[in-house]
Amino acid sequence: MGILILILKIIGVILALILAIVCIIIFSSINLKVTFNNKEEACYFVKIRYILGVFTYTLDSKKNINTIKIFGIKLKNKDKNIKVEEKEDTKEDIDIKQEYEIASVDLDIKKDEHKKEDYTKKTKLKDKLKNIKAKINNIIEKIKFIINYPNKKEIINASIVLIKKLLKAIKFKKIKINVDYGLDDPFKTGNICGIISSIIPFMPKKYIKNISIMPNFNKEIFLADLEIKCRTSLFKILLPIIIFVLKKPIRKIIFSKGE
Repeated sequence: MGILILILKIIGVILALILAIVCIIIFSSINLKVTFNNKEEACYFVKIRYILGVFTYTLDSKKNINTIKIFGIKLKNKDKNIKVEEKEDTKEDIDIKQEYEIASVDLDIKKDEHKKEDYTKKTKLKDKLKNIKAKINNIIEKIKFIINYPNKKEIINASIVLIKKLLKAIKFKKIKINVDYGLDDPFKTGNICGIISSIIPFMPKKYIKNISIMPNFNKEIFLADLEIKCRTSLFKILLPIIIFVLKKPIRKIIFSKGE
């Protein structure tokens, strides 16, 4: 009998620890900082601090950093500027260095390399803009689907309530958004403009003056300069999403076979 009670106590302690860990994960604050600018050269910075800094994620395009840290220990590092341990040069290494130094004297080669780098950066930026445009088009198609879908009023009302709750769940510390955008089709640009105009009023009033999103109906363009700092928790985010998904018209869309 005493052994059984001991086993039950151990199980109880384990369950209590699991519950405590789950509560810490769900209710701990998530601090987020995002900056982006592509007016001169596309650069971005993202930092997430979770559970009082126990978990941190940093993404920095300027310093080529992409790291995840837990208790200050790096689990992932894609830093291109990692230093390699120095070692004595062999004869082969010296020959290679001499060849490289001779080749690097030629200024034309250097110019070609710079041109290639600039071309690569521009290509990457174009690819990113194409991906953004494809995602926007996808969102527009989904919106059109919802507009033509039965019970669309219920869906729109539920979506507005979800947006309000999510924005309320996020405590903004700083918002600065300046965007000039234009799609290949003025009609699509207008649709996006309508969506943005309906969302902005739900943003904190003291930050609305720092938000400027201007549509351009004459040409395809995307120039952005933004900085956002905010705080929330998994519980505050997941609860309204779960309530939204459980509503009948939303369930029908999610679990429909797309017929």
